[in-house]
Amino acid sequence: MQKSKILITAAGSIGERHIRNLWQLGFRDLVVFRTRNLPFRDLGEAQVQVVLDWQEAINAGADAAFVTSPTHLHMEQTLACLNAGMHVFVEKPIAHNLNQKAELYAALEASKKVLQVGYMLEFHPFLREMKSYCTKSIFGRLISAESYWGDYLPNWHPWEDYKTSYAALEQMGGGVALTLSHELDTVLWLVNELPQKHFTLKSTHPVLPIEADNLTEVIMQFKDSSIARVHMNYVEKNPSRRTVLLFEKGRLTFEYFENTLKIEDFNQDTVEIKTCPEFDRNDLFVSEAEHFLERIKNKDVGADAGLERAFEIVKICTENE
Repeated sequence: MQKSKILITAAGSIGERHIRNLWQLGFRDLVVFRTRNLPFRDLGEAQVQVVLDWQEAINAGADAAFVTSPTHLHMEQTLACLNAGMHVFVEKPIAHNLNQKAELYAALEASKKVLQVGYMLEFHPFLREMKSYCTKSIFGRLISAESYWGDYLPNWHPWEDYKTSYAALEQMGGGVALTLSHELDTVLWLVNELPQKHFTLKSTHPVLPIEADNLTEVIMQFKDSSIARVHMNYVEKNPSRRTVLLFEKGRLTFEYFENTLKIEDFNQDTVEIKTCPEFDRNDLFVSEAEHFLERIKNKDVGADAGLERAFEIVKICTENE
């Protein structure tokens, strides 16, 4: 795999991160598509070939592509790369609407390639531990799930005007619901099913005047009557991020920024708090890239549950628009 040529479709902050990680993993033939040949901010030791023409990038002979462009380009570029014979890792969300969902499934089936959507929290060790509590019913039946992420958009990229960033612009697929949709994926991945009912309330609060939604609340109900709530906002100056699972016999609370997992056993009347001092956030991005490359190696092609969840997330985020 390390001799493969890989196309990266943009070099914003997430594109540069994937470039650095691919270089760390031993990949030396990296092609980057850019509309302008501006200086890179941070490629580390990585060296890349820059291509300014999209068709030239598609015809560069890459074996795989990392689609790291703004959201509104994800579907278009994913289809182009699949149709050109590349395996594709596409950053979340997979699209900003469902207009080309059927076309993507058809292209994936015809190409016999691997497609993976970049929800890297699935690789967090504490969330994986929470997943085991769900799959093994360690605390009995799940009653409710809650995921909360409040952050402050102006602090994300100090080098750019947040009001003109893709995350703030509706026509570029921005808005807090799609941009912070990691939390929706986390809940659906933990529960391991799609909701039977859901309601999405999106708002643009005047405290942060942007074009797209900056405050979103999602309520979901599953077939066993369990309920999930997901909150996402761009307006919280002191960031907060957590996931809580309530079971019949216990409760799990994952605090992302504190990097703790609280395990409450109602039957034993015990509380355990775990920490992960060696954790590095970039490990999540490395792990998801390694998983993608391992799927290619193992010929694990076609659609999987991750793709089904990814489209469900787009539906949840956009159906009331």
